[in-house]
Amino acid sequence: MNQTFSRLFRTGVLLMSLFSAVRLTTARTQESLEAKTERLHYDVSCSTKIPDFSPQIGDVDFEFSRTGSRYKILTDVETTGHILSILFSGRYNFTTTGHVDENSFLPERYLFTKKDKAGNNLVEVVQKFDFAMNKVESSRVVMNNKRGGYDRTKDIDKNSRDIFSVLMELRTRPLQTYTFQVIEEGEKKPFTFVYMGEESIIIKDKRYDAYKFRVEDTCHLIIKPRQEVFLYLEKDAQRKPLRVSITNYDIGNVVIELGAR
Repeated sequence: MNQTFSRLFRTGVLLMSLFSAVRLTTARTQESLEAKTERLHYDVSCSTKIPDFSPQIGDVDFEFSRTGSRYKILTDVETTGHILSILFSGRYNFTTTGHVDENSFLPERYLFTKKDKAGNNLVEVVQKFDFAMNKVESSRVVMNNKRGGYDRTKDIDKNSRDIFSVLMELRTRPLQTYTFQVIEEGEKKPFTFVYMGEESIIIKDKRYDAYKFRVEDTCHLIIKPRQEVFLYLEKDAQRKPLRVSITNYDIGNVVIELGAR
């Protein structure tokens, strides 16, 4: 249960952070390459099966920067509250760096670290992409534990990406359904983004018109058949990320949505 919830929580955070970064990219890569930086904050809450009880269980902070053809996305996640600490606790950091080549966002290095409350690294995953050799090198280290680690090299092609870079490309495309091959811990995982149309949602008493996507994990590696993940992007030129919802989990629904900070 701990691992499943952790994967779902991590998936939701990844998707929200990616769309946060994506909205800062231009619709055309030929446009100005001047430096850009923006920071966003999101609240993570859980709609439990207990009536009128939806505690906040996490905070997510993002920073996206681009200078010339180089881009970098930083995501900092910290769990809060007693409910989540029962399942898992600590801090999660994600970093993607890469470069823009014509209409493609090509990752070079992806880093994921899990830290304890004191800031000590517990798990570290690194992926290094080499599109010249069509290879990705992945390594995983579990601190103070010889088990659970690995070093592996896999073949990739020109359409392989980390999930951050996939969604940066998705932002530049027309509103329709897409399937991508995402490299996660050295393995290819197909994800489909099903465009479902427009919908109005309310966040903190404010109404937003949004574009809605359903995210499908074709092989059910992360999202199980009975669970659903939805993304909402604001209906405007920038498609600002508003919400990610993960439904039908054992303890209720997890929601990541735009915060006030």
